[in-house]
Amino acid sequence: MSGSNAGTKEVKFTAKTKPSVKKALKTTVAPNQVIMAPDGKGTPNEVRTDEELEQTPLRDPTAVDVQFPTDSLSASDPRDVVMTQKMELQKQSEENDQPGVTPFGVLTATEDDLEWVRSKREKELDADFMRWFIENFDKMSPEQKAFSREMYPKLYEERMRLADKQLKLAKKIVDLKINGMRTKEDLMLQYAMEAGFVDTDPISNILHPEKSQANKKEKRRQDAFRRGLLNPKRLPRGDWGPWKRGQNATEATGRVASAFGSNKPYRYGTTGVGFTAIGPSDSASEKKTNWQNTVDFLNMADVRGYAAAAGGEE
Repeated sequence: MSGSNAGTKEVKFTAKTKPSVKKALKTTVAPNQVIMAPDGKGTPNEVRTDEELEQTPLRDPTAVDVQFPTDSLSASDPRDVVMTQKMELQKQSEENDQPGVTPFGVLTATEDDLEWVRSKREKELDADFMRWFIENFDKMSPEQKAFSREMYPKLYEERMRLADKQLKLAKKIVDLKINGMRTKEDLMLQYAMEAGFVDTDPISNILHPEKSQANKKEKRRQDAFRRGLLNPKRLPRGDWGPWKRGQNATEATGRVASAFGSNKPYRYGTTGVGFTAIGPSDSASEKKTNWQNTVDFLNMADVRGYAAAAGGEE
């Protein structure tokens, strides 16, 4: 990026050839995990209720077994970032009554773009097949379970891998609560919990995943699937699950909002509190991509003179 202005010299910023190594902030495990819980009886857009599941006889050969989440439906595609940027530019151009016209030129759909869309449609087909299989074959009886596991072993392996990840995170949190903070990694995890970057809902209900709030409504599960189709890394501050950071923080710490004091960590980076490079936002909109906002911010900084800020007299 370069910056220029009247009476200033041009300053160029170049990327380092050798990447720096740093520890990433631990946030959550598979924020867009999806559970294929069957529908409840007489409750449209809801999974089966706790009462329906509790009253199901053990090893009922006709009942769908308790469902554990999978993260296999979250697609990691390097094209996601570029396509997200294109979609945001397209939306902005339509809002300006100039469809396809952007500050960077006219948007056109390429063969690669169409291939990207096709790959997402294939992922939808995978998800629908998984749900069909579970509702028809993943029953509670040992005989049916053995048959299903032999027919579709990948489904069971994927869910076990995610369960292992969740158990490891749960163990870290338990260790932190029992022994306190002893390392920098512990400090970072404690901050992540207080700042709302850790979604503890799945691990709080790890033995009874269908009781997880994120899995109780069909809409919530559909939202998780849609978000999982795009690479979560596109989000400015990462991805911490379906809830706002404030709710994650209160759930993870077991404290009400007032216990955090006036300077709440889960507000850092929003509404002018803390540091942000993407401009001020509120807790409801901070999880949007905001790619165009980032471009606007950089342009504004360029006009106001990064060069001048760098001491750039001629």
